[in-house]
Amino acid sequence: MYDNYYILSTHFQQVNCLSKDKGIVGGKAVGLFLLDKDTLPFAVITTSLYKEWINNSVNAKNILQEIINQTLISQFKLLNVSNYIIRSSAIVETSRERGNYVSSQGNISNENLLDTIINIWLENKDLCKEIENNSFAVIIQQYILPIRVGHISNERRISREINLWHIEQYRRDGQFLGSKRIKYNDNNEKFNNWNCSTEKELNNTLKQLPTYLYQKNQKEKRVHIEWIWDKKRLWIVQCDYDEVIEMPPPPGAEWQMPKNNLSIDFDFSIIKKLSDLKDCKWSKVKCVQTFIELGLPFGEVYILDDAKNLEKLSSGKISKELESDLKKLLEYPIVIRMDIVAKSDYERILLPRTDTVLTLDDAKQYLIEKSKYYMDAHVVSDDFCFLIHRFILSQSCALALAKPNKPMARIDSTWGIVDGLYYHPHDSFEISLSNKKIKKLIRCKSEYIDIHSNGQWFSKKSGKDYDWKESLTKKLIIEIADYTTKIANHLDKSITVMYFVGIDERTGYGKILPWFYIDDEVTENSERFADSIFSNNYILIETKEDMGNIADKIQDRRHKYTIKLRPNADIIRDKDIVEEIADFAIKNNIPVEMAGSILAHPYYILKKKGVRVRCINKFEPQYSSQTFDKLVRDKIAINIEQKGEKTRTIKVDSKELLQFLKKKAIEEALEFFWENDNDAIIEELADIYEVIRSSCNIFGKSIEDVKAIADNKLKSKGGFESGIVLVDTTEESLISTIEPNLFDNSPIRRTKKFTQRSKIHFSNRTLQIPYIDKDKLLLKIQEVSDILDFQSIEIIYTSKNIAMRFIKKEPYIDKAQLKIEFPEDK
Repeated sequence: MYDNYYILSTHFQQVNCLSKDKGIVGGKAVGLFLLDKDTLPFAVITTSLYKEWINNSVNAKNILQEIINQTLISQFKLLNVSNYIIRSSAIVETSRERGNYVSSQGNISNENLLDTIINIWLENKDLCKEIENNSFAVIIQQYILPIRVGHISNERRISREINLWHIEQYRRDGQFLGSKRIKYNDNNEKFNNWNCSTEKELNNTLKQLPTYLYQKNQKEKRVHIEWIWDKKRLWIVQCDYDEVIEMPPPPGAEWQMPKNNLSIDFDFSIIKKLSDLKDCKWSKVKCVQTFIELGLPFGEVYILDDAKNLEKLSSGKISKELESDLKKLLEYPIVIRMDIVAKSDYERILLPRTDTVLTLDDAKQYLIEKSKYYMDAHVVSDDFCFLIHRFILSQSCALALAKPNKPMARIDSTWGIVDGLYYHPHDSFEISLSNKKIKKLIRCKSEYIDIHSNGQWFSKKSGKDYDWKESLTKKLIIEIADYTTKIANHLDKSITVMYFVGIDERTGYGKILPWFYIDDEVTENSERFADSIFSNNYILIETKEDMGNIADKIQDRRHKYTIKLRPNADIIRDKDIVEEIADFAIKNNIPVEMAGSILAHPYYILKKKGVRVRCINKFEPQYSSQTFDKLVRDKIAINIEQKGEKTRTIKVDSKELLQFLKKKAIEEALEFFWENDNDAIIEELADIYEVIRSSCNIFGKSIEDVKAIADNKLKSKGGFESGIVLVDTTEESLISTIEPNLFDNSPIRRTKKFTQRSKIHFSNRTLQIPYIDKDKLLLKIQEVSDILDFQSIEIIYTSKNIAMRFIKKEPYIDKAQLKIEFPEDK
């Protein structure tokens, strides 16, 4: 009689032929029907009965009661099932909506089925209405008390490659146990069975799940599976398919740019043009003046700060002169922002601003509304202003951090409008300008803030062409880093700069436009959080209404909750909501999770308030350390740190310093030896001179004292300038043939190039190598066996050379070997 209102899985004897289309059973149920007998037994109350309930709740309740009593209870009883869990199954349920729909706790009895389903309908009613063409089905599934629960997914937001899977495990109470990544390939073993009684067997079964899905002809699907384990076998309890947008429109595609470049160059009566002003008290405008001073590109800003006109606006009126100025500006769409006289950057961040304003009425309404708001809040007309600029269409946006005298920058970027960096996934880069090397973390940017043709800003799904694509090229990264470090050096402060990137040339601007900066330090997040993605113990904040229900959602103190902050476009700049969340999180000791940039205003506010913030997929660039352990000049460490590197140094006493100086003398002497460039040779001599001077200080001597000793040696032994090389010496007999005296024909003449003889030799299992020799040294070892059986090498430094002694292996004697004592001969 009511066959169009429910469907049973193939576990049951009674099966109707109703279509299992998504529009009838919802997204979750479609996935379960595809796996069917490999899941727990389930029934679906279709969207048709939900629609009937919306129109006639009493009739729908009666129908549901009859279906439960006449069919469901008896059918489940045949399978010895009398406890259930009720799951939502909406038509529209992507990864974004999935956590919003309410399902039941487990262990629902036959008596509670009706009330539980009605309550789930009630709790999901408003959410269903928000989404166009949405409706709602309900899954009634056998409940099994789990030992472990978890997820496995290759959704696009999780994995760029379709064969890379992410697995997570939790205890029954929601405590995160860990995660891992596995990669499927065609050589994987075939899926065997679902039975697994130990954790080791469970892990092996989980690794085989992708194989199982591919055997089910799901190889090209993106899937999110929820599973449970009862120490007997693994059960799939939920299977959602990820919908991928194959041909997404590019950022800004809906916005219609004018055919010709427009130049806003008018004479105004009330509004001021920034570039015409020599000085201005508004902090946000001073940012633009800094850009002008440094010769960087800048966006023209128009200022409305006339006190009389602001007072008039606060009373709901507008002067003819101001209205005329606005009409001129509105020949091209504009954005209206605000600034206030404030003691700190904190007070000036997340101030109100419009979306893109297209009409005079919208501009007047906003100016009147905000003027009244600030005057009612006892902010005098001299202490606030409106900053107006033409709307700037850009393909992407960025926030960049730099510190003075450090040639490095941290850059976070995404597609579309910069507000998308507040709460949306983004890319992160860190670049060293000294060598142009870039560390990066590319995230799946599943959504970003874009603009409708009507000027409204909205959250847009990225699609396949943009979600994993890098939002900045290397050339843009270098240019942004260069601008940001120039500003930091100029101000001698740590600063974060906002950029429009990939600007449409018809706006009259270049590709990159710095817009605004703040100079408060970014507070680093040092707390470590579990790296879980699918935890259900969170409170989602998307709307103002969500804040009203937040206290009710944490009544069960057995669970450790997290506030997941993901505001919609309507409240994305609402500072009051961020502060309210911060106060609630601190009071209840709850961390806040966000996908936005740590350089963006919301993160700054939360950390300033002392909130524990969990950043999703945190960017932590790793750099390898170089170990030196050598004496350096006093200012070397300072110079290195000015280039952006950290150093670790120690200061040694004079006794240790002498040993380091002796090593330094050898190091510098070797560099002098190997150097070929004449100027560089002089540089190396200067280094040797510095070693000598520092060594003198240890003994309380001056360089003049050393020079005096050298002069004495010069008189008695001569110097090295004559270039005399002592080839060899031989003891001479008392009576021998008289040879020419050394100085008879000084210096010694030779007709061919002199070749130094190698001093390398091998004897007594010891290899002796000279410290310096520019030629390759060839050693012929007659007895190869002399070095093949060595156990270790002893290296000995002498005043002449390096000696390597090959220590012979000791014969192996088994300690457990039986020793036999033989009697001595008598």
